Amino acid sequence: MTPRHRLMALALAFLAGSTLLVWLQPSPVVASSLPWDQVRQAYQRARELGQTQAVDEAIGLADGYLQTHPQDGLALTYRGSLATLRAKLSWMPWRKLGWLREGIAQMDDGVALADRLTPSSIQALEARLVRGLTSANIPQAFGRGGIAFADLQAVAAHPRFAQWEPGHRATVLAWLAVLHQRQGRDAQSQQLRQQAEAIDRAAARKVLEPEP
Repeated sequence: MTPRHRLMALALAFLAGSTLLVWLQPSPVVASSLPWDQVRQAYQRARELGQTQAVDEAIGLADGYLQTHPQDGLALTYRGSLATLRAKLSWMPWRKLGWLREGIAQMDDGVALADRLTPSSIQALEARLVRGLTSANIPQAFGRGGIAFADLQAVAAHPRFAQWEPGHRATVLAWLAVLHQRQGRDAQSQQLRQQAEAIDRAAARKVLEPEP
């Protein structure tokens, strides 16, 4: 198997079973009047339904919003996350890989943009959250583990993290436990696992013991 085929096989495995926490008909979009909340709601709906039409609608809305807000790093990060979901739903292997690579590039550009234009803001933190949770699901061959870990560490260390809903905090800590375990840091992984389950056992288990 060639290196390209190995990458494609890994992408297929990831895209067949990835899950993400959700926080928060393709038709022409009037970008100038499109509110951000509409984009976020479409993202959430796409994640919940996991259907091609819902994802395409969300991508269309995100693209429309970005036409008039090209410097919105958070919106670009969401667009990239949607591209990885679109990859999961594509049939052709090369389309899957293409969507995945597009999503990765957009998330990285979005976080960099948010960090540069709105440093230390809630928007920049949310961009890291979206990229971190998405990247945590990507196979290690794509080199996203370190990025996922750094993003979720930054989220967990933020002063407002303790004010978040228990389920959200448990999910972040559970993913950090998984990432520690992948690197053989079992003691740290176990400590974070216990913290996550103490906050919200059900939310933590969705990450630590996902359904097949």
